[in-house]
Amino acid sequence: MFRRGLLMAFLCLSCQAVVAQKHVHGDGQLLIAQDQQQWQFQFILPAADLLGFEYVPESAEQKEKLKSIVSKIENVEEMIRLPRYCTLVSMSHSLFNLNPQSLESTHSHANKHAITAHVEQGHLREHLDIKITYIFKCKNTPDSAVATVMEWASSLHVLNAQWITNEQQGAVKLKSSSAVIRFGQ
Repeated sequence: MFRRGLLMAFLCLSCQAVVAQKHVHGDGQLLIAQDQQQWQFQFILPAADLLGFEYVPESAEQKEKLKSIVSKIENVEEMIRLPRYCTLVSMSHSLFNLNPQSLESTHSHANKHAITAHVEQGHLREHLDIKITYIFKCKNTPDSAVATVMEWASSLHVLNAQWITNEQQGAVKLKSSSAVIRFGQ
């Protein structure tokens, strides 16, 4: 697991990003933390940039779009590319918030009612961000990573990447024309 000091640094970085983050369509966040061989990549992206809408899907077309995006993000290569010596350990995402049917099988009865009430009150009709987190184990320290999400999420114009590794910290503004993060440079 992540060491306490690095975890605290990442939490501070996450908090700064959330506090500083304003919901702007076309702008996303990528937060990266390393602890020895473990790497965490967390995307925070406006739902409109992935789905084209920011609420519980109503039409059959919107439901299909949601399924398609879930399939894309569950295929890690569609989001981030790392060297072959890095293997995916786990992934999670917040798209279940837009899919009430998935609550029946994967979430507690109380949680289902809380999210349903949240939806019924219209809160998911407001601006919504999607969080997607990947944990990798890398045998060696990667020199770089490529944000491949920029290849297919055409309305995502900027991805603000911030990282903390065992050796350094840094930040870069990624665009579809330059979506490579170089660690150690």
